[in-house]
Amino acid sequence: MKYRELLAATLISAVPLQMALAAGADQSLRLLKQLHVQLEKIHASSAQTPKGDIQRPDLAPLIGVDRRQLALVLGKPDFCATPETEICDRSTRWTYFFYLFQSPSVRTTLPGTVEVKISPGWGGWGVEVGFSKNGVVDTASWVKQE
Repeated sequence: MKYRELLAATLISAVPLQMALAAGADQSLRLLKQLHVQLEKIHASSAQTPKGDIQRPDLAPLIGVDRRQLALVLGKPDFCATPETEICDRSTRWTYFFYLFQSPSVRTTLPGTVEVKISPGWGGWGVEVGFSKNGVVDTASWVKQE
């Protein structure tokens, strides 16, 4: 009898945990969709028509998101830190630029740093994410780039 009671208690306590994990995944997906829409609007604009300040939502829901899921929704990052590869698959840090920039405008100045020429009239905010060794986001922040 004790085994069944223990099993029942374990299953009952696991339900809130599963619900919390699902809610966290929903928050992550909503945030990724919101960021994707903002990037699409920016990329559809011209350098002559800045749309003003972008929304900068809390990025905490990105913590724990897998690198592949991030790339699937937001695309290839605008910058990836070393080690750089063609698809940034081993990079420890990615940055997505939430402003128009002139191409070719990105150049590496020192290992792990980058210089970007921002289009006239545009602000310069980027989302920078860091990855753990197993490829999930462990840091996420808005970074002002001028």
